[in-house]
Amino acid sequence: MSLNKGIAFIAALVLLLCAGQASDGLVGNQTDDTAQSGDFNGDEMVNFADFLFLASKFGASQGDDRYDAPVDLDGNGMIDFGDFLLFVNAFATSTSGGGGGGSPDRFLYTRQGSDPSWSSILEEKQIPIGTNSSTGITGSIIDVNNEVVEKEPHAFRPIESEINIHTPGNSLIPRREFHKWSRWYQEDGNTQVFRLFDGEHNVRNARANAARIEAFSKKRWNRGTWHEWIGTYTIVKAQGCGIFQVKNSGEDWSIMLVMTADGDVVFQPRRATSKTVLKNMEGKSFDVRIRDNGHTSECYINGEFVGRHDWERPSGRSTFRWGMYVGGKKLSKDALLFVTGATVDPER
Repeated sequence: MSLNKGIAFIAALVLLLCAGQASDGLVGNQTDDTAQSGDFNGDEMVNFADFLFLASKFGASQGDDRYDAPVDLDGNGMIDFGDFLLFVNAFATSTSGGGGGGSPDRFLYTRQGSDPSWSSILEEKQIPIGTNSSTGITGSIIDVNNEVVEKEPHAFRPIESEINIHTPGNSLIPRREFHKWSRWYQEDGNTQVFRLFDGEHNVRNARANAARIEAFSKKRWNRGTWHEWIGTYTIVKAQGCGIFQVKNSGEDWSIMLVMTADGDVVFQPRRATSKTVLKNMEGKSFDVRIRDNGHTSECYINGEFVGRHDWERPSGRSTFRWGMYVGGKKLSKDALLFVTGATVDPER
């Protein structure tokens, strides 16, 4: 970066902060999670050290030696004034709490490392096409702010152990291999981390689009005994997709919870009328309880009954799936979802 650009950059930061514009929401609809992304050195503070690092990268584009993906806060492939505005908002949020660093309670997570673009993964043939990958793809590490995210009533419930996961590159990954797939799935404390990235799609077979990262229970059942799933969702980066399914191997799903791109939560019974049950939940948490007996499914959100649906399933067996499934649509932006205390058939 030239000296003149550097001087202008610093001057702009000083003027904006002194004017108080940053603390008034200069960027608009930014969540606390976005603010924390300005912590480039991982010290849980957004401060002048992070600003200097941003300044050293300013003007770089994807493919340049100076380009650093975590500094590209708006993800447009360039480290430019848009990233500067996001950083200003993060800087103001971090310092407004006093003590120079702000309160960690403001933040949902920090990230260590970076993640390559989906196009570069495909170009470099890091994942096979048309078959289940056995090698996986690792990614940056998400450090969940457990004190903030893991709240009652499910804060102290350990993650369900008897699960597999389904990623864009493999449909049946056992727990012993989860570490190979950290680009899409991680666990921190009692919280599951589900991630999808802009442009991703299914590559394990010919099905178009269908990006997903889901956990699913090993437990299966036919019609008869009731089974139950409980957990707390935190929508960090919203994306239009399914986030929970009662899934049957022969008759597909019976009910689904859907997250919209705006962070709304929709209850969707199969071939019946859907209804929005929560609005504007990005950066917020909600509790979910699902019951199913192989024919009838019930849904409760934050302890309130949401809906009941009957779906005949004469063949196959049912189970619970949770995470993110985009379906036939194209994935147009990064998505991030936390699920805390996910438990199948909890002991009361």
